[in-house]
Amino acid sequence: MKRLLFTFAFLGIIALANGQDPDVLKSDAIMAESIDDFASAAQLYESAMAAYEAADRFDTASVYRAGVNYHRIKEYQKALTFFEKLEAQDMGSADLFLSMSDSYAGLNQFDKSSDALLKVVASYPEEKNTAYRKLVTVSFNGRDFANAVKYADETLEVAPGDTHVLFIKMMAFAQQSKINEALATGEQLLAIDPDHQRATEQMGLILSKVTDAEYDREKRRYEAMSNPTRVDYSNTTKKLAAISTKYNKAIPYLEKALAINPNNTAVKNALENAQRRLRE
Repeated sequence: MKRLLFTFAFLGIIALANGQDPDVLKSDAIMAESIDDFASAAQLYESAMAAYEAADRFDTASVYRAGVNYHRIKEYQKALTFFEKLEAQDMGSADLFLSMSDSYAGLNQFDKSSDALLKVVASYPEEKNTAYRKLVTVSFNGRDFANAVKYADETLEVAPGDTHVLFIKMMAFAQQSKINEALATGEQLLAIDPDHQRATEQMGLILSKVTDAEYDREKRRYEAMSNPTRVDYSNTTKKLAAISTKYNKAIPYLEKALAINPNNTAVKNALENAQRRLRE
């Protein structure tokens, strides 16, 4: 009811915005923001900004908060118009560039998102660690896996127990087919948080996929023989049996992951495949 009443009041304010006291509009925007009515807050801050400008005043807070609230309702491009307005006025700050980065990321413009974060690294050392942590995710989402690892290392120097960053680093290594590094990072993460669901799952899947690849290569090698002998068959059977024992490393992770989420099809299939090949 409180939000409904506020919304009706907001509609009346918009109708009178051109002649409204900007301080009143800004106060109403703060009220809307306080009850999480971000759509109304965004428009009220925008109206306050326009009213201030009509009075030949530039209100930094109204411009910035308009951008923040448009971002909250996922109008990322519109949010950026307010953030860029501040940058054009040479009013850059760590908060501004961090917010710009988030909005660029919302638009999947990961290069621009990274550029905004690097401005924080270069000019605002007190927020450097925050920027590096965001760069880990932005780089990974932009498929820049080498930089994801690089920025993860920067972050982990300050916060070695950051499991979120360790997980992204693990997956960035995996995406680069650096399997040993991925597994080592996963083990490091699980030493800190043994119940980390996604790390447990991925450790099992990575280990099983590596073993699958080795097992399948040996099968293809045998199947490619034009006239295999009984000795060839015996040797291949022994090799496959030896390879399949490597599933024993994956199975505990897969079983634990499946116990946490019995509906995880990828884990279930990997576990069934590993168990079947061990029996063969």
